[in-house]
Amino acid sequence: MEVPSEEPAPKRPKPDDQWRLERTLSVPATSNDEAQYSFDCVKGKERHRIGPAVRLLQDGTAAWHPRSLREWLRTNTKLRPTDVVVACYPKCGTTLTEQIVLLALNGGDAASLDPLSKNAKNYLGDEASIGKVWPEACLRPDDAQAGGDKGKEEFVPMTRSAFDALPAPRVIKTHARVRNLLGNDQGGLVEGAKYVICTRNPFDACVSAYYHAWHPKNSGWPFDAWAEAWLESDQWSPNSSWFRWHTEWRDTHASNTDQCLWLWYEDLVSNPDYWARKVAHFVTGVEPDDELVSKLVQGASFEKMKAHASRAENSSRLNSSDHLRVGKTGTWRDHFAPYPGLEEKFREVFRKRMAGPGLAWNVGEGDALATPIVLPA
Repeated sequence: MEVPSEEPAPKRPKPDDQWRLERTLSVPATSNDEAQYSFDCVKGKERHRIGPAVRLLQDGTAAWHPRSLREWLRTNTKLRPTDVVVACYPKCGTTLTEQIVLLALNGGDAASLDPLSKNAKNYLGDEASIGKVWPEACLRPDDAQAGGDKGKEEFVPMTRSAFDALPAPRVIKTHARVRNLLGNDQGGLVEGAKYVICTRNPFDACVSAYYHAWHPKNSGWPFDAWAEAWLESDQWSPNSSWFRWHTEWRDTHASNTDQCLWLWYEDLVSNPDYWARKVAHFVTGVEPDDELVSKLVQGASFEKMKAHASRAENSSRLNSSDHLRVGKTGTWRDHFAPYPGLEEKFREVFRKRMAGPGLAWNVGEGDALATPIVLPA
């Protein structure tokens, strides 16, 4: 299988009537950290900036944190064989997958979960319930400045001691590439831990990201500009691109099927009973009965999660339930249709980068975006 190199090949400049990604130095490098760069999507005189400045490593890939915190996380954060890791590329089913996993581990009791962030720090006071932790977003050394407690709970700082004290099983959320996973100095999986990997077709993932995080839509981006930047996210995102992320996790799953469960978001939505049962069995080791499966499906329905998140916003410090936007599949066509050639460009990038063992993503209307099978020479 052909694997894209870490350094993209030089590209010819695009005409002024096409969107192009432009990088400029924002903050020079210091002795303690990497330089920071700004990325803009440019066409003619029109320019749109991607979120905050990005730190780039020596190999050209983006970083989550300053070097000091990144090195501390890598060497001090250890996962356990009893941990359950929910791994998703951004906007590819993280919230739904977390909900099913946490419901399975909490006996189907949706009332015991923090309905918005489902954080293990659980401000709702039920210490017996199992929540999740997003280490890349919240873990800090014990002697670090505490910081504020505003915003979504998964960003509220958690000390390593508190993380280490959480009872098993801990549920860990991550968007990281395999090589950047915490808990293993060399990257890769921790022996014994379970990894639930949820994937989503690139069309819907791109559209969903258009309405999320720093919110390109509200920041004035035309959709075709965002789509161009999203295709080029190997250059500026710490999660890399959808294509590289899925290629690496696909290969990891293929060689670690006892530790990894591969899911498709589209299947979770269209056949929730089957996949809820599959997830529950995988994370608990026990075949769930029909009553538990019914609780998982009901508790993880989009309508139920959206309603719970909205109530939490209105009654507590929790905020921003807009990450639960539509909860449907195949709606991407409404966004791509006004831009001739954009859909075909996505399909061409997919064909070039996703050759492999014949995986397919349902993109709606009976259309399967499939990776061609590559046979041994």
